[in-house]
Amino acid sequence: MSQQLIALIAAATLTIITHTSPLHAYDGVVEKKTFTLPSYVTVGGKTIKGVKIGWESYGSLNTDKSNAILITHYFSGTSHAAGKYKVNGEAGYWDAIIGPGKPLDTDKYFILSSDTLVNLNAKNPNVITTGPATINPLTRKRYGRSFPIVAIRDFVNVQKALVESLGISKLHAVMGASMGALQAYEWASSYPGMVGNVIPVIGAGDADGWAIAWLHMWAAPILLDPNWNNGYYYGKAGPVAGLSAASTRSRRRLTPRGRRAWRRRTPTTSSTLSRPVNSLSRAAAISPRGSRRSRRQFSSLPATTILSSPPTL
Repeated sequence: MSQQLIALIAAATLTIITHTSPLHAYDGVVEKKTFTLPSYVTVGGKTIKGVKIGWESYGSLNTDKSNAILITHYFSGTSHAAGKYKVNGEAGYWDAIIGPGKPLDTDKYFILSSDTLVNLNAKNPNVITTGPATINPLTRKRYGRSFPIVAIRDFVNVQKALVESLGISKLHAVMGASMGALQAYEWASSYPGMVGNVIPVIGAGDADGWAIAWLHMWAAPILLDPNWNNGYYYGKAGPVAGLSAASTRSRRRLTPRGRRAWRRRTPTTSSTLSRPVNSLSRAAAISPRGSRRSRRQFSSLPATTILSSPPTL
């Protein structure tokens, strides 16, 4: 999914829910900041020491800290939602809708956005994240595949700690596209008292077997690439060929027509997957290590990163 398309869809969504005045450029140079947790316990019960994520903000908190809007980024995105890190730098992916007089008006709201755990852009110097590429303080080596499997709820839990560190007890809204929408849903599900509004963009509240198959099919060529080396390819050639094949294969094989045919052949009337889930706690997931898990909590959907340079969604 291109950044331009995501921005366009988001802008259209916001036009419906808020009045927009003429757009102006976001003039501020953005400062990337670091949030640190000495220790974090994942929803799977594993402890990660020295968790760090990057974050940035636009606009100012009001006196009662009630005007904060959290932006949760998409799968291959980062915290860089608006503005530029330097005068001639690249603008954030939602710069078109964040700024003075824009739908997310920085004269009115305090907008903040953070890098997720296991962010896919680990090689980007502007990204601050803790994941497989991070040095394990116990072994002095990169975690690689030993990094704990984390979930969307882990992303949200670390964001919650960041929000609370700023003295914010309730967010005016949480907004995100694609995987960011999943995080927005998870915020509403896990911490409803902390969220005034949820703005999910191009994201669904459940995952059916077809979506799981798509993810599995996407990952398979990467795992078969000799350069994958069981996930320990740091300092060596990465599984770029497998990544390229994965991107091409997923686009060619899993078409909307194929999905309709799959649904006709796969009865789901007796399954909770045949209808919208009541909450985010009922959907299927599959471990990146290959074991199928049906009807697992949505917060258990693995998000552990194994790549440094994934295809842009």
